[in-house]
Amino acid sequence: MLALYLSLSFIFFIYVAEPALNGVIDLRVSADAPSYEAVADSYSDVSDLVTGVGNFLGPVMIIKLLNNNYYYIYLLNCLIFVVSYYLLSKVVNINSSKLLFYLVINPILFISLMSVNKEILSFLFFALFVVYLKNKNMLFLLLCFFSSFIARWQLTLVLLAYLALTSSFLKLNMNRFKALFVFVLVISAAYIVIYPEVQVFDDTANLFADSDTQGSGLFIVLNEIQAKYGYFIVVIPKIIQNLFGGVIRISIMFDWSDFYNNFIVLLQCIYLSALALLLLIKKKVDLYNDILYLAAVYCIIFAVSPIVQARYFFIVSVMFSFLLSDEREIYKTHFFDMIKSPGCRPREYQERPQTI
Repeated sequence: MLALYLSLSFIFFIYVAEPALNGVIDLRVSADAPSYEAVADSYSDVSDLVTGVGNFLGPVMIIKLLNNNYYYIYLLNCLIFVVSYYLLSKVVNINSSKLLFYLVINPILFISLMSVNKEILSFLFFALFVVYLKNKNMLFLLLCFFSSFIARWQLTLVLLAYLALTSSFLKLNMNRFKALFVFVLVISAAYIVIYPEVQVFDDTANLFADSDTQGSGLFIVLNEIQAKYGYFIVVIPKIIQNLFGGVIRISIMFDWSDFYNNFIVLLQCIYLSALALLLLIKKKVDLYNDILYLAAVYCIIFAVSPIVQARYFFIVSVMFSFLLSDEREIYKTHFFDMIKSPGCRPREYQERPQTI
């Protein structure tokens, strides 16, 4: 299946993606590749690549190292994909065929092979992190930090937050519900401090929502509440909006004037909805599963953004795929049972919850 998938991706690259990237055909097959190319041509110092409002380090590094050769970039993306899949399928006892199936039907993963992007780098980060969880090798943790930083600095915050929340020093790991609630309260207060720096994004989000006739205006209301110490109130609706909200725009699926956003990102929302439903059906929604806990921390941090960015949550779909491919019966407790009694864990995992 892997060889067939890569062959199909190469055919798509040759006949669709590469001509689109070169402007031969009018089709958007990337999220921000033109922006990365422009920054690579104009930046004056490395400090220009990592700022509070953007991180261009990873994509620009790739563009410079490969001389912005689309074929080389495609091959590098394929290599990252294969290496990451190998790490995920070999490090723990999971169903590798099932994992590959979930990955090859992932719409953003497929399109991310075509051009320079951050999504493929975040995929590598997750694979390295899973290996670290398995063997606690500090080399892999350092590689996690490096891959997260060159992808998105918010991803580095996710890693730091996860390590803090699960550290024995802080003693927050035994009740992960309470730990996440405290974490959200801290973000609610901290957001007010940084709000002057991100208000421009808030204004942009409002302007975009005003021009989007298909929008409900809900996200504007959520942002207003968040700007008044209310992130703990809106965090769940904002996560749902980012993960699944695009589904309500299904009517534009075949409007390929913006192929990436109207088709690929919309498919991603549908795909994530299906994965989430399967997790519920298979009773794998358990915060004491380290992968799902990482997904929760990720969603909480990335949902802070005042702009809906469904593609930023691509890596959550990879985490869900990994969970669905794990056929071990470690956790018997259903999500709704945990809500009733969140402290109730199997005896063998009461001292230190761990899944990898």
